[in-house]
Amino acid sequence: IWNRERISNSQNGIVKEIKGADTFIFGHTPAVKPLKFANQMYIDTGAVFCGNLTLIQVQGEGA
Repeated sequence: IWNRERISNSQNGIVKEIKGADTFIFGHTPAVKPLKFANQMYIDTGAVFCGNLTLIQVQGEGA
């Protein structure tokens, strides 16, 4: 189950790193541009609503 509390808090200056991995990538909450807070990336830029489609390239270590 997900909610928008984490991104909302981050946008309001309440940023908390998530433990368990180096980076977490989220979508499903459209923003005007990609956002990065601590070890979190929010990449939904509203393509479904005529916004831009945002892509990221994920590579393993040594790539």
